[in-house]
Amino acid sequence: MIWPFRQRQLTGRFHGVTVLLVCVVLLVSAAAQAVTGSGFGLITAPILLVLAPQLVPGPLLVLTVAMTATGLLREYRHCDVRTVVFVSAAMLPGVAIGTAVLGTLDTGALRLVVASAAAVIGVFLLTGRTLPGSRRALTAAGVAAGFLAAVAAMPGPPLSLAYRPSNPAELRATLSAIFLIISVVSAAALAVQGQFTGADLRNAAIMSPMLLCGTVIGGRLARQLAVTHISRVTAWVILTAAAILFTAGFSG
Repeated sequence: MIWPFRQRQLTGRFHGVTVLLVCVVLLVSAAAQAVTGSGFGLITAPILLVLAPQLVPGPLLVLTVAMTATGLLREYRHCDVRTVVFVSAAMLPGVAIGTAVLGTLDTGALRLVVASAAAVIGVFLLTGRTLPGSRRALTAAGVAAGFLAAVAAMPGPPLSLAYRPSNPAELRATLSAIFLIISVVSAAALAVQGQFTGADLRNAAIMSPMLLCGTVIGGRLARQLAVTHISRVTAWVILTAAAILFTAGFSG
């Protein structure tokens, strides 16, 4: 499964084992996204910050655009456009703050920020809790999502908790549209700040075949596994990644 990396080399220093682990992470997270409609950034960002921090946020933002665009194309008819517009407007201040803050954060501090967000979402997923779906909650979630998208390509945690419609197709389509817009805006903001380069695009292109493989695997698993089981496994993966990130962050 590491053939894409043999054809072209990732920009940066990566050991063979690291490349293999990155492939596995992308496969698992893409499969989780295909089964549940979320989870790509939640799983990928914390783990990549430990394995290969060079891939966060730039290349991961590009991969998130690809994943969310694919999901939106499948179910765009169910998208809640009003919520997309409302949350997209709310996330702009968060993106601006995150872009400004990213240049001041070292890898250790960034790991702690992402670990905190991952730990919160992991606990909420395990307990089945959500935030009130009010406009105020969505506004706060939009700002937080914009911030996390800019610093770690991980806009999912706040919105996954604040936006929970009863229709699963509406949930997947609406979140895909929001994440797509946030990721594009965040990448553009980082590019303006000089923190998004051609190397990020190349790395994302090299890793993209893993998304296709994971999506195919997830599509097959969706017919055999209950979404609740996948969500619980995802929660434990996220909590494990958060624990590793906390350890790495505090150790420097």
